[in-house]
Amino acid sequence: MIRRGLTTAEPVPWIEAAIALTDFARFSGHVTPSPLDLAGATSTALCATWHAARCIQSLGDIALARSEHEEAREQYERALPMYEQVGDVLGQANCIRSLENIARAEGAAHRAREHYQAALALYARIPEPYSLGHTHRLLAHLETDPAARRVHVDAARSFWLGIDRHDLVALLDQEFPAGPPAA
Repeated sequence: MIRRGLTTAEPVPWIEAAIALTDFARFSGHVTPSPLDLAGATSTALCATWHAARCIQSLGDIALARSEHEEAREQYERALPMYEQVGDVLGQANCIRSLENIARAEGAAHRAREHYQAALALYARIPEPYSLGHTHRLLAHLETDPAARRVHVDAARSFWLGIDRHDLVALLDQEFPAGPPAA
């Protein structure tokens, strides 16, 4: 049905449906690029840059879920300038954070830290408290200095409490047992 909709005179809602379906499938454990390939091609043909970037990013998410790091990196690096072109700061930050997740998975902590810092700066421009907290949490995992780790944990806690995400704070407290607050 989505594939048929992508060939109609008004394909944008079908492009969005393809993205949503793929996100749902990925989170439910059924990682497949179908029908994103056609949705991405349709977006490109329409000069719908944001939709094309979103399709490409979703293909990167699928590759990352399959641990196909090189493929995922290529997709995120393709989507990133498209998000920059249309001024989508959240899309840029999410691509950068995904690149950092790849670097972290590959054991490149220094490169991951650089990506996380870049993503933090973009999330702060929006502001996006959920993602700011999540990125601080990831930075805390990379920190070897306990005081620096505590700064990131406290920042994540503050962002998540600001949006009443006590569930995330509870998980954070499990990951990082309470210690003295950062000075």
